[in-house]
Amino acid sequence: MQNARNWKIIFGSLLLISYLIVGCREKEDEQQSYEDAVANQIKEKIAETMDDFYFWRENIPPGINPTSFSSYSSLLDAMLYKPIDKWSYTTSKAEFDALTRAGQFAGHGFVQSIDVEGNLRIGAVFKNSPAEQAGFRRSTKILAINGKTAEEILATNSLSQVIGAREVGVVNNFRIQDPDGTIRDVAVNKAIVTQNTVMHYQIETIGNKKIGYLVFMGFRESSISELNVAFGDFKAAGVTDLIIDFRYNGGGFVNVAEYLANMIAPSSAMGKVLAKYTFNSRQTSREESLRIGANSLNLNLQRMVAITSPGTASASELVINGLDPFMDVKLVGEQTGGKPVGAYVIQIADQVLVPITFKTVNANGVGDYYDGLPVDKEVIDGLDKDWGDPEEARYKEAVHYIVNGSFTSSASSRQLSNFYRLKTLNMMKGFQAEIGAF
Repeated sequence: MQNARNWKIIFGSLLLISYLIVGCREKEDEQQSYEDAVANQIKEKIAETMDDFYFWRENIPPGINPTSFSSYSSLLDAMLYKPIDKWSYTTSKAEFDALTRAGQFAGHGFVQSIDVEGNLRIGAVFKNSPAEQAGFRRSTKILAINGKTAEEILATNSLSQVIGAREVGVVNNFRIQDPDGTIRDVAVNKAIVTQNTVMHYQIETIGNKKIGYLVFMGFRESSISELNVAFGDFKAAGVTDLIIDFRYNGGGFVNVAEYLANMIAPSSAMGKVLAKYTFNSRQTSREESLRIGANSLNLNLQRMVAITSPGTASASELVINGLDPFMDVKLVGEQTGGKPVGAYVIQIADQVLVPITFKTVNANGVGDYYDGLPVDKEVIDGLDKDWGDPEEARYKEAVHYIVNGSFTSSASSRQLSNFYRLKTLNMMKGFQAEIGAF
């Protein structure tokens, strides 16, 4: 288990700083209500905190009056360094704690994707979620939601708006096409979904290679126990090579990223720097290095293939970038999302502020990959196949590299330009991006 300092960092990363706001009741003849007074104190504390901790504090627009904004999110939005920052957000402490500690959120329980023809599809479904109960599966095609066609939704980047509020009981009407071609209409409610972050794992033996395959969806506090089960089986089987599927992994806690890296890294990397932190000019005293440490389930691997996409970001990129100096790390799929930064999570009364507060580089000083980490082999998402299917395009290419030491010579038969829309559309922002699902 990692030390307390690290579990409090989310990549986003998390250092929990708590501010208590005390409101004073106003006299009846004063216009400002008690609730407004408290809200204004929270807004002022948000502005003060951003000036102290925000990584791009020098780029905060001058002259902002915090109390002039109608909401905490609109205030934060006005303070962001827009050319880069699309990650900072604020939400309630209850909603944040439910997601990061228990992996829970109010929603349908599916991860969206876009196939090579530009169709909106289901990329993954969480166990026991309303989406799974409605028959959604990886590869299910979404034709329409609440009467709006998928084409309309994608053209207007309005998936979040059409799906609606993150509230239990919200119902959306989907027209879907099942993998067998059946088209049907189904009403799906929103409920509390518990994310299983290990979606699938398997072990395949090819010649003298014992290949472990892990589909990992997020770095949550609850992920440690799931990873222990998978890596326990990998270690018992004598896995020699690892394929880790990060294609829909948008990040999470740094301590879980560290824990995962410690399970993978070669013994020669023990004690070496996994990541170095850099802060703004007011927080330089916080700068430190995260080092690779011992783990009883360590596989002592020399090679890893990561399956990636524009949905791969943050902690998953940290693991890839951090291990790269010490082992053969190859990327298959698409260029990653590009988030070489992290955030402190700061509690202000019943709100949680998550502003980007630092950036990281690996032991070789490599960072600043805001455009994403490039892949070694570009391969379409095989949305027509289930996890670990030997014909799923990305998994098949990863296996080929491990077995042969090289990628297939043929170019992708279809261009990936439509799928890159995942990155340009930016269907999820702020806390919705932290969830990584609907």
